[in-house]
Amino acid sequence: MARKTKQTKPGSEKPFKHDLNVKFGTVSITGDRTNVGLTIYGGPDLLQTIHGLFTSAQLEVDLRCDPNADEDADGQGTLHGDDALSVTGAPTVNSYSGYNDHFHTTLSFPGDAGAFEGLGRFAKHHGKLLCTRLGDAKTKPDADGDQHNGD
Repeated sequence: MARKTKQTKPGSEKPFKHDLNVKFGTVSITGDRTNVGLTIYGGPDLLQTIHGLFTSAQLEVDLRCDPNADEDADGQGTLHGDDALSVTGAPTVNSYSGYNDHFHTTLSFPGDAGAFEGLGRFAKHHGKLLCTRLGDAKTKPDADGDQHNGD
């Protein structure tokens, strides 16, 4: 589950395996899930990392954004201290698409949308995705008994 948005405190950060520059896309709430689109910046050398992270995965993440940093260029993830926001959680991700210098994916957070009330402030802003892959996305049988990814 996620915590509400909060200001980041220097020195209190949890170590994550990956630190990626991103641009947050749209944030949508559907039923009991909150989805966040992301564009991840990096060259073709990042492809192996992206493939390992975003193919049917359960992640632990810390999304960080400075909603006042509208001046940031694509690929830049500047955070300006007191105004920076952070949301943590354990979303699933099923796939990604990629181009020469950037990749797209959607993080899907399960649970009460109220826990993500401030996440809408991230939309269309640059920031950071700190993440660690926890394992494969959980599979769950549907009403017909067929397996599918996600919740």
